[in-house]
Amino acid sequence: MRMPAGTPLGIGLLGSMRLSAIRRVYEHAQRAAAAKASYHDAQGAVADALTRREAAFEQLENIDIIRADVADGIIEGAASNKLRRKRDRLQLEAEVEALEAAARQRRATAAQPSVPNAATPPQQDEFNQTLVLLRRMPEVAKAAADVKAEIVRSAGGDDRLTEADRDMLATIDAIVQSATSRQAEDSLR
Repeated sequence: MRMPAGTPLGIGLLGSMRLSAIRRVYEHAQRAAAAKASYHDAQGAVADALTRREAAFEQLENIDIIRADVADGIIEGAASNKLRRKRDRLQLEAEVEALEAAARQRRATAAQPSVPNAATPPQQDEFNQTLVLLRRMPEVAKAAADVKAEIVRSAGGDDRLTEADRDMLATIDAIVQSATSRQAEDSLR
């Protein structure tokens, strides 16, 4: 920067000295603000440390309770792991037994001749199968009755049945009668 012509030398020096003083004051103000911010940060850190210290003292006062809780958690975890391993072992043993039984059954059927066993006559087996089928008939009849009742209920009553609903009820009755008569015929043979 140049001073205007005819300006005495002392005025330029005074101006530059004044600017340097202002710059120094400004820099000191910045440092003071930074120091104040650091002070507040340090106060926050001290407050955090005091809080952690109080929490540590509280934990020390209740150390027996905390120790018991941790021990209970460890014991429960170990017990649940032990039960889980036992369950897995039992499942594996059951699967192995089932596989071994299936293998024994396959070996037994492969070793047996294809001639029917003379101890149980074929008529007895058919009779037993017929008895099993006849025992299942009440279950089939009940299931059919339940389906018919559901159709009537969803239609809103007997008087509100559509032609398709009546056809469905007739089909169910025909199926039940056909199964009953077929089983009766098979049992008479």
